Amino acid sequence: MAAYAKTKIFYISIGVWLILGVECYDGGSNHTLTVQTGGSVTIPCYYDKKYTQQKKYWFSEIDKSITYTNTTEQNLSVSDHPDQSLFTVTMRNLQNKHNGKYYCVVKPGEQPSTKTIYEPYLKIQSAPDVSVVNSSSVSGHEGGDISVQCLYSSDYQNKLKQWCRYKDQSCYTVGRSDTSQNSSVQISDDGRRSFTVRMTGLRLTDSGWYYCSVGDALNPVHLTVIEEPHKEKDTSVFKHFSLTSLLSELFCICLHFVVMHSISSTLFAFHSNNPFLIAFVILPLCVFFFIFAEVNQDMTRIIIQLKSLTNHKNIMN
Repeated sequence: MAAYAKTKIFYISIGVWLILGVECYDGGSNHTLTVQTGGSVTIPCYYDKKYTQQKKYWFSEIDKSITYTNTTEQNLSVSDHPDQSLFTVTMRNLQNKHNGKYYCVVKPGEQPSTKTIYEPYLKIQSAPDVSVVNSSSVSGHEGGDISVQCLYSSDYQNKLKQWCRYKDQSCYTVGRSDTSQNSSVQISDDGRRSFTVRMTGLRLTDSGWYYCSVGDALNPVHLTVIEEPHKEKDTSVFKHFSLTSLLSELFCICLHFVVMHSISSTLFAFHSNNPFLIAFVILPLCVFFFIFAEVNQDMTRIIIQLKSLTNHKNIMN
């Protein structure tokens, strides 16, 4: 009887927690993540920056289990990424028993109330309603482009097809070409149960989590935009040395006028050998700075060539 009473109290408390203690997030309440039987999925849970230091966890409505961030189990990992204001949940070896609703939860401060930031429904299928060809993780270089092919079942032929970003829930629809403040996005449906997303002119800010969606079914995709190699560093080095060279030559010109003025003034005023002494000191300095400027230019070219060779060698390896 004691065990029964404890179990009853536990489920009552869970019910109260879900009804009264949870502040729901509407953005992802209708999301159904479709995953192949035996497969895995990584689910992003974005949160407001003000919750960076607060406790976060993954709650399963199936077995009422709570898994806090930075926890790794056999088939479950929950990792916090405070620099990106999100935590990710990776579930592996998914089976029919994992079908059901889950919650990404933040616990603000010490108060009992909690905030649900995402509540997806997991649907495990032998042939998922929505899936991504090859991999759910893609990468491209800054300024380049990527393509993602999303498959859907025949039941979803006439459903709305979109490519959306998790972070701000911005979506692009099949049949439209959109240019955001970042890259250009084009989506085309081939009519054979697949549509292709093409992003061109990639920027570093495009990195993050997206999803292919057909109706209310979706599949997450992670995009990584790689910074264009040695672009900024080499340019800054070149500018540094060019500026040094320019300043050196300007300094040399100024010294030339100073010397000439000093020589003429001294010859007419004193008729002495002092101007020649000045010239022997200052003119060599002019020559030194001029040579220094030329050497800097040569060093710039050498450094750029060496870096280019090093980067090429690293890519080949």
